[in-house]
Amino acid sequence: EEARLLANLKAAGVADRAEIVSADMRDMPLQDQSFDGVVSAFAIDHLGAGAFRLALSEVSRVLKPGGEFLFLTVNRDLWLQIAYPMLGGYFGQPAAAERWKTLLSAGGFDILETGTQPGKLYILCRKR
Repeated sequence: EEARLLANLKAAGVADRAEIVSADMRDMPLQDQSFDGVVSAFAIDHLGAGAFRLALSEVSRVLKPGGEFLFLTVNRDLWLQIAYPMLGGYFGQPAAAERWKTLLSAGGFDILETGTQPGKLYILCRKR
């Protein structure tokens, strides 16, 4: 919710440096090479292969050279299975870090760091 995000920005003291823009990640109304970093938190990974590549190209387009992209996806680890047993197999197989790294690399990104935290996989990469 936009109001909650704005409240968090104000609480963090950065509301004057942030702008909230809602848009389709496959066609972002943002200027080329205008961001130092982009985060996809449990979003871009839900797209089909073609749409994923399109969204990833948009991420690359809006990032400055050397800009960083933080990719977060669900990791079906033991923690997730215990914490949310009612989801059963909803999230499918455990996140395949190598698959995501291959896709991100093919999209023009160098992998800087990969890791897990309970229930999630993260990959930090940099635009070539």
